[in-house]
Amino acid sequence: MNANYQEMDLKELIGSIKKNWWILLVLMLVGIGVSYIVSVEFITPLYQADTTLFIGSEENSLGISLSDLNRNNQLIEDYRNLAETRLVIESVISAVDYNVTVKEFRERMDIQVIEDSRLFVVSYRSENRFIATDVANELGKQLSLVVLEIVGVKNIRIIDPAIVPEKAVEPNVMRNSAFGGMTGIVVGMIITLILILRDDKILDKSFVEEVVQVPIIGSIPSYDEKSSSIFSNTFYVKNIPNYYISECYKMLRSNITYLSMQNNSKVLMFTSSSMSEGKTTTITNLAVSMAKEGKRILLIDADLRRPNIHKRFELRQNPGLTSLLLSRAEFSRTIRRVDSIQNLDILTSGSIPPSPDLLLGSVAFKTLVNEVREEYDYILIDTTPTLIVSDAIVVTRVVDDVILVVAMEQARKTDIVNAVSSLNNVGISLAAVVTTKEKIQTKDKYYGDYLSK
Repeated sequence: MNANYQEMDLKELIGSIKKNWWILLVLMLVGIGVSYIVSVEFITPLYQADTTLFIGSEENSLGISLSDLNRNNQLIEDYRNLAETRLVIESVISAVDYNVTVKEFRERMDIQVIEDSRLFVVSYRSENRFIATDVANELGKQLSLVVLEIVGVKNIRIIDPAIVPEKAVEPNVMRNSAFGGMTGIVVGMIITLILILRDDKILDKSFVEEVVQVPIIGSIPSYDEKSSSIFSNTFYVKNIPNYYISECYKMLRSNITYLSMQNNSKVLMFTSSSMSEGKTTTITNLAVSMAKEGKRILLIDADLRRPNIHKRFELRQNPGLTSLLLSRAEFSRTIRRVDSIQNLDILTSGSIPPSPDLLLGSVAFKTLVNEVREEYDYILIDTTPTLIVSDAIVVTRVVDDVILVVAMEQARKTDIVNAVSSLNNVGISLAAVVTTKEKIQTKDKYYGDYLSK
C-alpha cells in the first residue's frame, strides 16, 4: 500500500466545498463590491450616439432591383471600409473641431450593418454626450460627401440622425458587478481546491472503507460538551443513557458482540493513528455499555506513555499494570471497581516505566492476558496511537482483534494509510473501524429521548 496515497472523489469534493462555502460567499461579495466601486467611482462614463444610414444603388437613384442585391452587398461593405479611412475621419475631426487622433477616433467608432438590409449604423463613444452626438451625425454626413466625390453618386441618406444620449453605455455597473461576483467565486473555488489538496483530513467514511477494507462497526457523534451540563463528562452511556450518543455506543456494543462471535475473539485492542481521536472515550463508554448488558469486562490501560483511564473513572493510578508486570503483585488486589457499575473491572496503568514497549512485549504481559482470559467475557485494551510509538504494535501479539478509531475531519489520510501499513508489516490485519467526532444535526442530540434503554 502506498503511504502517499491521496484521493478525493466527487462526493468528498462536494463535501469540502460545502464545508468552505463561506470562502466562496465572501469572495463573491468582495468581487461584487470591488467591481461596483470601481465602476462607479473610477471609470469615466462613456456616452454612445448612433446614426442610421441607408445605402442605395450606385446609380443616381435610391431604388434597387433583386438582380443588384449581390453587387449592393459588396457596395455596403465598401462604404463601411470607406468610413474608417483617414480621409473621412480627418474630415469629421475638422468639421466638429474635435481634438483627437485618427487612431483614437477609430477606437471609439463602430459600424454595424443591419442584417439582410441596406441599413447600417454609425456609432461613436465619448465622455461628452454632446460630442458623441455631433461626431456620429457628422460621420454620416462626411461619408455621404466622400462617396459623392469618389463614386459620383449621392446614394447615402441619413435615416435616423443621432440624438443626445441620456445614459452612459460604459461602465455597465450591473454587468461589471456580476462579472466581479463570478470572478470571486472562481477565485474562491481555486482557493478551496488548494486548501483541500493541502489538507488531507478525512471528510468522508468511504475513504476509510476503501483504504482499510474492513467494516465500520460504529459511528460516534461529536458534541459541544461546554453547551450543556449534561455533557460535562465522557460517560454518556452511564449518565445520559437515553440520548442519541448513548444509542451509538449501544449499537457499537452490538456490532462488537457480533464481530467477536464471527472471529471467536474476546481480547480486543483499540488504537488510533494519532492523538486525540477519541480512542479512550470510545473504549471507556463501550466498556460501561457492555458491563451494563451483563457482560464481565476487564478494561486495561496499556497506554503507558499518557495513561488516562484512571482519570476518567476517578481512580488511583497505582498500583496498576506495571505493578503486575514488574513485581508480580496480586491481580485481585490490583484491579479497580466502580461502585455504580457492576461487571466492570479496571486495570489502570500504574507507574510509567522507562521503556513501555519492552514491558508490553514481555512474557509477563502475555502471561497475564492468558491467565485472565477465561475470567471475563471481554478484555478491552487501550493502547497508544500506532504511528507515535511502537507500543501498540507490540500489544497486538496478545490480542485477538485490533480496532482502529478514526476521528472524522481530524485524522489524516496519509496517517491512516501508514497506520494500516504498520500493522500489515507485522502480519496484523484490522478487524474493524470505529469513526468518532461525526457531525450530526442539533435535533439528533435529543433523539434518544424516544428510545428505550
